[in-house]
Amino acid sequence: MMNLKTSHLLKFLMIVSFFGHSGIISADPIEDLEWFVKENTRSAVEFSQIIYDADGEEIQSTSGLLKFQRPGKFRWHYKKPFEQLIVSNGETLWIYDKDLEQVIIRSISGSFGSSPAALLAGSDEIDSYYILEGINDGNRGELLVLRPLEEDGMFKKIKIEFFEKELSTMELFDYLGQKTIIKFAKFNNRTNFPSDTFNFRPPAGVDVLVD
Repeated sequence: MMNLKTSHLLKFLMIVSFFGHSGIISADPIEDLEWFVKENTRSAVEFSQIIYDADGEEIQSTSGLLKFQRPGKFRWHYKKPFEQLIVSNGETLWIYDKDLEQVIIRSISGSFGSSPAALLAGSDEIDSYYILEGINDGNRGELLVLRPLEEDGMFKKIKIEFFEKELSTMELFDYLGQKTIIKFAKFNNRTNFPSDTFNFRPPAGVDVLVD
């Protein structure tokens, strides 16, 4: 049976491919998204993630490092409070839980195109999967709201906040009332990744499950 931690990871990825702050707030989030997609064909970025249940109670808090390269390649490394790794080479997805000594392997399906992961590592044709709308959210200024064209995904709405044209925060709302908030910092789109970055070889002795 899939444990709670892995379930949240799968929800986020396949779906699962955005702090309160002061300073310059974006005036046109749709243009910022277009700029972000164009300028970040590959990048490494730190992230923190909090999941809230339907009552607003925090049920999980994690942080780590994300690397991605279009099209379809990413490496999510959850470092705290437990270590997990999710890797995609654009065709195969590996989910490694170090504590459980388990690897789940699955194919990247067509649903990836409409997942939040696709916003970072997937196609640049985001409007093929989402309705894009800029809204004013009070003190937070202009945000971008994405609503999926198909209602067969994991999320009914995604809010994206940019700060000085960089992706700052991503809020994902699912159909069960849960909310996931991901905050990004220290984007580095000048890095070159080793050739094996987006492949994964299960460690010896771990359980391998093909989904």
